[in-house]
Formats: sequence, C-alpha cells, structure tokens
Amino acid sequence: MEEIEHSESKEKVFPSRIQHPIVIENGVYLIYEGAIKLRCNDDDVVLYGRVEYQLVMYPRVFVSGRLISISDTLHLVGSEYEILIDSRVCGNLFITDSTIGSNPDKSLVRGISKNFFWQIEDVEPDYLLFAIPNMRERSGGQLLRDVTETSTRSSMDRFIVSKANPFLVIDKVADFKQKFDQLKVDGDYDILYSGRLDLNQQLSFKEFKYILPVFLSFINGRKSGTVLNTGMVAGRPVFTDFSTEIIEPYQYVDSWSSIHFPVFEDMWDRFNELWKDELDRDFLITVIHWYVEANSNAGKLEGAIILIQTALELIFNWLILEKLQLINKRSVRNLSAEQKVSFILQQLKVPITIPESYNDLLSYSGDNNGPRAITQIRNALVHSDVNKRKKMLAVSSEVTFQALHLGIWYVELSILFILEYKGLYNNRTSADKWKDTGSTVPWAKNKEN
Repeated sequence: MEEIEHSESKEKVFPSRIQHPIVIENGVYLIYEGAIKLRCNDDDVVLYGRVEYQLVMYPRVFVSGRLISISDTLHLVGSEYEILIDSRVCGNLFITDSTIGSNPDKSLVRGISKNFFWQIEDVEPDYLLFAIPNMRERSGGQLLRDVTETSTRSSMDRFIVSKANPFLVIDKVADFKQKFDQLKVDGDYDILYSGRLDLNQQLSFKEFKYILPVFLSFINGRKSGTVLNTGMVAGRPVFTDFSTEIIEPYQYVDSWSSIHFPVFEDMWDRFNELWKDELDRDFLITVIHWYVEANSNAGKLEGAIILIQTALELIFNWLILEKLQLINKRSVRNLSAEQKVSFILQQLKVPITIPESYNDLLSYSGDNNGPRAITQIRNALVHSDVNKRKKMLAVSSEVTFQALHLGIWYVELSILFILEYKGLYNNRTSADKWKDTGSTVPWAKNKEN
C-alpha cells in the first residue's frame, strides 16, 4: 500500500485514495477455511468449515462447518462457545442451528460471532484502516488522484477530520456512485468510505472504536460507525476486528452537514477534548443518540418529538445550568420546558419565531413562538388529559412534522455550538436550502456583523 503524504513538497503531490486490504465481493468475505475448534466449559466441538464476514442484511460473522467431533450434543444449539483457530481464541460463537446424524458428511453446525478478532501478527499497529458503510454522500472534499496503467483521474473525495494528533482522514471508495445508487434502491448495506487513523498515545484503538462512531453519527444525521478495523504495519495488515457494530440500513435523512466543502477539523478537536471527561462523554453519547433517533423518525413523528424534547432538556441542563452556569438550580425549578428551550436559543443567537418556511406550524401556533409550539405538541402527546388528547387529534401531520424538524434544528445548532463550530451548515428550515451552499451558524454570523 502506498503511504499517505502528510506534508506538502514544493511540487503539489495529491495523495492516493485509501485502499482497504479487505475486498468484499457479492456481500461476502472469506476470513478462514479449515479446522475450527469450539469450546464451552468441558464441551469441545471440532468442525471443518468456513468463517465468513457477510455484509448482507446486517454486517456480521458467520461460522459454518461439517462436524468432526463433539463431546455433548444435548446443549449444542443456543449455547455460546469460544472459537479457537490454530490454538488462538478468536471470539465467541452463538450456535443457531445444527444437524447431527449418523452420516458425518451431513452433520452440520452454524452460528454467529459478534466479536470475531482475526490476529495475523503479534505486533502493535502503526495505523488503522477502516471502512464505513451507508454514510450519506459528502461533496466537495480535498483532491485525490487515482492512477492506473491507462489513466489518471482526480476527484474531490477526501475529507480530513484531523491533520495531526491523530491524523484521521476519510475517502470515498472509487466506485462510490454505483454503490450509493444501489443503496438508494435496496436500502441495504455497502461500504461507501474507507478511512485511516494514525495511532498515537492520545487515541488508542480501543478509544477509537467508541469515539468515531458517535462523531460519524452526528455528521451523518443517522446511526453510523466503522467496520473491518484493520491494524497496519508498513503497508501490511496485522489484525482485523470483525466485531458486529450497530449500523442501520441505508435511509435518506436530512443533516446539518449536507453542504459542499464541509469542514470537520475544528469540531473534531473539541469533540475529542470533551470525550476525555466521563460526564461530558456521556452527554455527547446520549444527546447524539437522541438526535439521530429523532432524525430517523424513531417512534414515528410522535415518538421522535418526545425524543427531541428530551434532548433539549438535557442540553439545557448540561450547557446552561452546568457549563455556563447562567442560572442557579433553585431558579430552574420555576422554568417551564418552553422557557428552557428559549434560554438555549438565546445563547445560540436564534430567534424564537417560527421560520417562514414552516407555514403550517406558524398557522397552528397563533403567536409565532417556536419553543411554545413544540412543547405544547409534546405535552399533548405525553399527558393523559382528555382535553389535550382532543386537541392533538386536530393537529395535522404537516404541523407535527414541522414541529419535529424545528426541534431537530434547535438540537443540531446546540451541538454545533457546544463543539465550537463556526463554519457553514445546512439549515433544514431554509426555503432555499436545496440551492444553498450552506449558511453561517448564527453565533458566528453575529460576530461577523
């Protein structure tokens, strides 16, 4: 593998596209074929079979094989076994199916491993290569150059997350358009990006596995993460972690990052800094989880509104009460949910008025107050008062939809503010957003003026 250029020479040299060493064909990658030992307490099972990583329906490792020997057949199905290959423990296997008969050739065992780790060499990696399935299309990255025997092609397919400490970049795969177009049809899984992380003392492999999926989920607007995390030394793989990660099937959602030339570097630095504190880390994990669930319409419109209101409550407590300390705990008791959201918007330099593009919500509210409209709808959903339930029956789905996305907009801006982002973003409430290359976040815009 060609090493990535970290520094610029006098003559501009464009980096090559990241090539992950694992190539999945037709949704399947063969990890191993041969003798496999399974162990559970005193029960040993020996198979001759295959270990496969499948990216179809759901990314996971499947183990299947012909039964060679077994010490106890009574508790085989439904049991969890250690997987040993060449005397090395590679993970656990949950056996889902078995066929035990007098004919050894027809005695088969199948199962799923959620934590399969394939060690090739016992050395510490210098850097990691990873793959990202189903992440939305990004536009306007930095230039890459693809050189073949017959052609040279340049494309703006690299997105820098961190230039140093650690060096972290993400590239579109070469056949991104073909794969992405197919995902939009079948809504399944496919690898759309490959990335590289240079390991150092500030970010270990274990930390990377937890921090990057949360960060990617925020910029994606939907649950995201990495798979096929592969340790590399001098261009060769020394291990691959095939552990199962929670990644959702492809579905289009709106996102603050849907603009040309998105910039993630400064935001990553702040995100990484907050991650080091246990309570701040818990806040990021929780608020981003509620954000992507609501943005993916979890629980349909009504459930998503409840989630987004909960996220705003958490943001108020973490940002206004604990970090900025703009109000004391005693005074908070007298604040309504509407007032708490208004407090947040004041810090973001966002007016409480409802955006003009949300005309259905504007007509419903009567007084052009966004926080009030959201909290009224949320209260009507969660409280059992008969009058509130009757009022909710008269609320159209268009009003509920706009209330949800107004709340999501508040949460998006709040997280961007917390991450000290000062660049452009996709304003989901803008009537011209499809023509727009992005709007400046309101707190930065006010400073410019």
